[in-house]
Amino acid sequence: MKKELPNGIEYEVIIPRKGIIKVGTDDEPIVAFSGRNARIQYRLISFALEKSSLIEETYIPGNLSQTEEDLITEWMKIHVSSLFQEIGVKHYIKFHANYKCYYDFLTEELYEANGVREKKGRINGEPFKLPLSDRVIIEALTRYPKSAQTFDDLVDYTALAYPGQRFVLESSMNQKMNTFRKYDDSLRQTFKGTLIKKYTYEGMPSIWAIGLDVNEISLTIKKIFNIVAYGEMIAFFRKESKEINIRMIGETSPMEVLLFLGFDDGLFDYNITDLDKLVNSNSFTSVEGINAFFNRYCVSVNALWKQLEQNIKENLSLSLSASTYYSETKEYPATMDDLREYKPTSERLERSLKQICSEVSELIVNTSVGEDYFDKCDIEVKSDNVIDYTIALILACFSNANTTINESEISTSKNRFRNRLRDLIQNNPIFNYSPEDGSKNVFEWQIEEIRRLLDQVRLEIIEAGLNESVITIDKIYDLINKQSYKDDNSLLPDNKNRRI
Repeated sequence: MKKELPNGIEYEVIIPRKGIIKVGTDDEPIVAFSGRNARIQYRLISFALEKSSLIEETYIPGNLSQTEEDLITEWMKIHVSSLFQEIGVKHYIKFHANYKCYYDFLTEELYEANGVREKKGRINGEPFKLPLSDRVIIEALTRYPKSAQTFDDLVDYTALAYPGQRFVLESSMNQKMNTFRKYDDSLRQTFKGTLIKKYTYEGMPSIWAIGLDVNEISLTIKKIFNIVAYGEMIAFFRKESKEINIRMIGETSPMEVLLFLGFDDGLFDYNITDLDKLVNSNSFTSVEGINAFFNRYCVSVNALWKQLEQNIKENLSLSLSASTYYSETKEYPATMDDLREYKPTSERLERSLKQICSEVSELIVNTSVGEDYFDKCDIEVKSDNVIDYTIALILACFSNANTTINESEISTSKNRFRNRLRDLIQNNPIFNYSPEDGSKNVFEWQIEEIRRLLDQVRLEIIEAGLNESVITIDKIYDLINKQSYKDDNSLLPDNKNRRI
């Protein structure tokens, strides 16, 4: 690779961090060229997407001619794919948190599918390369999650992203979608078509990552518990029975995980779902149960937040007290009175909170929840706010919870709760939300807010069966999409004339 560069110029790839990478930020891997008094650096993923990628602050041309600088640019274009492989860059989309199936944009293959391929039978998880029409459906619809697109939009995408190639005929589009959705249950759940020939994607966002397995991007309540409940034992107080409960970390049940994380008996009905599936995979086994939770707290999530904060702080303090009591007496405390002399000092409690800050921060940046709920937030987890970040993550797990029974029956209540949670995070100064920061300007942020509100209205209209009104909403979508939409994870560059 080096011999194609101008004489005296060498390259190195700098990886600021591993995990989920946000395009256009300092998280991106950098390709740095140096020699002959020159220093030229490009953000690798941004370069591949033909977005602004030259790092102006470190640009030193040295004694390179313009022709030689152009040679470096051409070298980058030729070797983007090789550089991705060299450092392990991945770009994929896991459609649904409850299923293993995902699509790799770089290899153009579908992995872990559990359905069938037409004329080829069961897939059984074997990876296979998707035909052009399927790739267009995934790439075009996942650029604009929850935004309706027409058949013509898919044809236009094909012409721009795959010059010279043709999409399916309009008369066979419904058949194509049906065939595509048979590949996996997650595709049935997330790719939707309507009688008015509109198509949407309603699943998880695409991810750029380095050194992160696709199955690691999903946040679960158990992952949060494993970070917050460090040490040998936990303690929590059940207000209903007025009893203190002590458990060794490795012996906690799913119910005890939730109790420790603040959901005492008055906040959560433990009879509405399979707790193991809720804690380990964010899955409700009861439509009625998840709807009851969303409907109860979509209007009072702030009150829930405050109660969880109080309970978690109390349980962390009790856990430290119980640990000290056990280390000195070799017995478990039986009552609250046993712990009165072992209350931790404020300094010890602060030290314990500091110990979990970095891991809570990693949960945000290395799982899909960061993009969903903390976009445009300046994340700074400290001992005095780590509980708030923990609560935000816990509620995000509930907000992203699904049921494999009938997802459509929870869409309205789920979206209300999710939007309320986002609003709460954005309006809380702890999370340093600033819509003007980052790659989107105020206008683009306002467009996204309008689209989010339209999503909610559209779902409610569909629930009410008012199809004529849905057509009106979709027309508004079309007007908005023609004005502006910028997706930093899209494979289609800004100038819409090439693909990786």
